[in-house]
Amino acid sequence: MEKPIFSPAFTVEDIGKLREWNYERQKHMTEEERNADNARRAASGRARLEEARRRLRTDVEKSKE
Repeated sequence: MEKPIFSPAFTVEDIGKLREWNYERQKHMTEEERNADNARRAASGRARLEEARRRLRTDVEKSKE
């Protein structure tokens, strides 16, 4: 199953697509593999959030000048 394409508004239907995609991707993994996969993806998400926060702080600082 290919990664789903989400709507710009990220709707309830998109959440369902994401859950189904994750299930299909992980259904043959062991519990340890699933935990490692989830930890890796969570770390990636945290890094993306931190980068977005850094950019936002930079933009706010520039707007104050």
